Amino acid sequence: MMEALRRSRAILLDSNLLVLYLVGLAQEALIGKHKRTQSYTIEDFLLLRAILDSKRTLVTTPGVLTEVSNLARQIGDPIKAQITFLLGQICQTLDERYTESARIAKGPHFTRLGLTDSGLLDLCAAGLPLLTDDLPLYVAATRLGCAAVNFNHIRTDAWQ
Repeated sequence: MMEALRRSRAILLDSNLLVLYLVGLAQEALIGKHKRTQSYTIEDFLLLRAILDSKRTLVTTPGVLTEVSNLARQIGDPIKAQITFLLGQICQTLDERYTESARIAKGPHFTRLGLTDSGLLDLCAAGLPLLTDDLPLYVAATRLGCAAVNFNHIRTDAWQ
């Protein structure tokens, strides 16, 4: 699956990793302090950034962007304003794909994964490689035979 991620010019990113990317872009030193990125390190951000820099297109969904906006902005100003500004800039460069919520909610994974992750799984099943640190999403994607990579595996490899 790593090979599919390497070869692809586009990548799907889950909400947690997009929050890490956004917070790291705003200020690397915040990664260990921000409520939603405390489990990551600056090295994790740099690794993620290197992966994303090697891609031409970052694909996302409205659900992911809504979650990212809500999660990343859980910090006081002036950083909150900076993160919001950066999110606005990033939104200008994304390939945002929309799948009707009613369709996603009828899918077999909705009850377990929820709306946002089920939407990502739908795009992954359509052939887009997924980078996630969400274990249930990763397991569901791999069971479907999708090209999915768990960021925690990449982190572990990078530590060695």
